[in-house]
Amino acid sequence: RLLRMQKFWTTDIWRYRKDELGFWHWWGILVARSVFIVTTGFSRERIKLRAASLTYTTLLSLVPALAVAFSLFAAFGGLEDTGARLKGAVANALAVSSRQTVIAYLDRFVDSAGQLGTVGTLFLVVTVVSLLAGIEAAFNDIWGVRRARSVLRRFQVYWPLVTLGPLVAGLSISINAAVETSDTVIRLALYLP
Repeated sequence: RLLRMQKFWTTDIWRYRKDELGFWHWWGILVARSVFIVTTGFSRERIKLRAASLTYTTLLSLVPALAVAFSLFAAFGGLEDTGARLKGAVANALAVSSRQTVIAYLDRFVDSAGQLGTVGTLFLVVTVVSLLAGIEAAFNDIWGVRRARSVLRRFQVYWPLVTLGPLVAGLSISINAAVETSDTVIRLALYLP
């Protein structure tokens, strides 16, 4: 019985065609195939190891990425309020006991970002780019992409994410805040459930 079940999962399930079965049987076969692919892919692709690696890289790159974002907010006039809202959102995502400490370090890091010099700025950029490269490598491995992007193509993708991403996020937060404080939206909120 165990051998028959193993034969079904490894060979028989892949032999069925849509025109051979009714709708519900075909749908069951598709679900069984999906379950097989997910369960075998989970162990074969080492998902837990990739998740741990991405978590480590994200934690390492989080403060430099936020420093780049807040520095860009400070560099462009009129986005200071947006930077404060984003800082509030970051603080709300943290544990209550560590909010003040992390925000203090982040403020100090952002204030000293202008004094980093060439080596410090290069370190910031390398850290943020390594985060993006790690995410891309993990997704390429999971989805079975054999050939990575060229250096030029990576630059074309990463540069807008690093420089324009914080600006677009700031613009989104600003528009959201403007809509929420609009008289029309406030009146609608009173009358709509």
